[in-house]
Amino acid sequence: MPDRTIYLEDVAQLAGDGVTDDTTAFYAAMMTASPGDHVVGKKGAEYRIAGLGGVTTKGIPLNGVHFDPNGSTVSFEISTPSTFGFRMQNRGSVWGDGLVHTKASQNATAQRADHAPI
Repeated sequence: MPDRTIYLEDVAQLAGDGVTDDTTAFYAAMMTASPGDHVVGKKGAEYRIAGLGGVTTKGIPLNGVHFDPNGSTVSFEISTPSTFGFRMQNRGSVWGDGLVHTKASQNATAQRADHAPI
């Protein structure tokens, strides 16, 4: 069982409309989670992550955190080279119904999944 369940819509002002840039709010919401927590997206939402370079180039860390999109979509639109999308650490995971995809990228190395050694 997770230590806590965190619902994204309860901890951040995310538009989730696929048009508004949700980068800063999504990142901040994910940073409220601690190892062992379960973070759940809002069914039907489309979170547009368009500028991680303004927040971090190391991606959105899932440090022992499980993210369940719950029928939502996370669309990464990153053009900054060597910028990660989700960064899995300490058994962090993305698993559940929904999509995580690269909607646009100007650099072949700008989009990737990464994980730290276990």
